[in-house]
Amino acid sequence: MFKYERFIIYPLFLLLLIYGFIGDSVIQARQETEIFDRIETKELIIKNKKGIEVVHIGTGPEDSGGIAIYNQNGGAELVMTSSKTGGRIVTFNKNNGVGIAIISTEDGGEIQINHKEGIIGINILVDEDGSKIATIDKNNVIGTVMATVNSMGGGLVVYDEKGKNQRLYSSR
Repeated sequence: MFKYERFIIYPLFLLLLIYGFIGDSVIQARQETEIFDRIETKELIIKNKKGIEVVHIGTGPEDSGGIAIYNQNGGAELVMTSSKTGGRIVTFNKNNGVGIAIISTEDGGEIQINHKEGIIGINILVDEDGSKIATIDKNNVIGTVMATVNSMGGGLVVYDEKGKNQRLYSSR
């Protein structure tokens, strides 16, 4: 090695070493702020800092779309799916039971609000023949109060705690 050669070589090595440490983070920071006009994928999974999946966007069994959002522990919070006959939005409570469900079908639709155990408490629906039905349940008794409207008129049914029909009101 020549007498003054180390004054050139050693500073170059030092520069390369410094670039090796900071150069990678400079490139990474640039990638984090880049904005794309379009991203195409069959599935997208987002995880939190703990590595737990918190968002899942993908396709379902019928090749329809779906989005699932989970809490920080991986428990389902919100699920939105589509199918050939309609779609649904479902929220979950802390017991992983269905809290609220909005369901669309080719014949009608339905809104369900459930008890903490996941049993339907309020159900509003329009069925395939256009009938409108609303039920309100107390203490998990099916149809404590049920109101219906169809082509023949309307009605209101009140049940006791055992599910026995107690009162019937009808427009007919």
